[in-house]
Amino acid sequence: MISVQELRRRFGSIVAVDGISFEAKQGDVLGFLGPNGAGKTTAMRMLASFLAPDSGTATVGGHDIIREPTKVRRTLGYLAENAPAYNEMTVGSFLKFVCDARQIYGRKRREALERIVALCAIESVYHQTTETLSKGYRRRVGLAQALIHDPPVLILDEPTDGLDPNQKHEVRQLINKMAKEANVSAEWIKSVEKHAGDWLIRFSSKLVSSSFIERHIGESKADFDEEKYISFLKNIISRIAEEDNVVILGRGSQYILQNNPNVLNILLVADLEDRIKFIEKIWNMSRREAEKAIQTREKRRDAFLKYFAQGHPNSLRLYHLIINTSKMKLDQAEDLIVWMVKDFEAREKTDEPGGH
Repeated sequence: MISVQELRRRFGSIVAVDGISFEAKQGDVLGFLGPNGAGKTTAMRMLASFLAPDSGTATVGGHDIIREPTKVRRTLGYLAENAPAYNEMTVGSFLKFVCDARQIYGRKRREALERIVALCAIESVYHQTTETLSKGYRRRVGLAQALIHDPPVLILDEPTDGLDPNQKHEVRQLINKMAKEANVSAEWIKSVEKHAGDWLIRFSSKLVSSSFIERHIGESKADFDEEKYISFLKNIISRIAEEDNVVILGRGSQYILQNNPNVLNILLVADLEDRIKFIEKIWNMSRREAEKAIQTREKRRDAFLKYFAQGHPNSLRLYHLIINTSKMKLDQAEDLIVWMVKDFEAREKTDEPGGH
């Protein structure tokens, strides 16, 4: 159903997706596991033909995402990360609008609406506007629009993100119900990380050997929970840092490696206004969307970094060098970093103070 070959995408100097390849057959459940910024959403957007890859390709339901984007979109149901909907529309009018876009008319429309409203248990809010819905019900409506045309392929981008425990349980029960109707084992609902383990192993194998990975997560590669992921991440970053000429971007490395005398920790920052303009340009977002994206990313980063240490991730004590790219051109920043690395290496060779 899905075949991906060397899919790549970058935004300016940032490589979001770096040559991923995998296949998923009918009935398979594939999870993307990784920290924020790892490229999961970008990969999903490319598979849904909402974002063109820089190189590589993929097919969904036998249709090429580059040559046949319309057919790809007809083949799949896609729930974006924030479950977007028109706030002024009622749930019923929104689903009818989706039916119009999907060219579902007459008796097929009535049957589709009856089926999906019952499946997603949204009868009680059918006549409410979407702006009045709780996050849990907004997710249900998002799932309803993704499923209303009974697609053979379903892509869900963090369907329970931002929900409270009760809402997460409700959405997982709904997905569990859908899995049963599709004759897919529902065991994955208990821990999607179990199904994402092999994906992470293949991704990480580009950096370290399989034997190293197996020592840290065990032979049972499917058993992969959040705590094990964090432990694995700490070990893999520490291992990579032992090699020469390695650049590690984020992922808590400023905490993990803060006492390593052979590591330079460098932080790049920018003024908020420049960050907003950058996102508006690169992601083609409105200013409001860019501001929200920054707020969401910072909250997620803080939540992720709490596993490593207390305190602000931009604390001065964590870094050897902090560069504000709003005050310095990127080529100047590059020159400064190169000079600092060379000076660092020279001090190490002569054992001069300051070489750590």
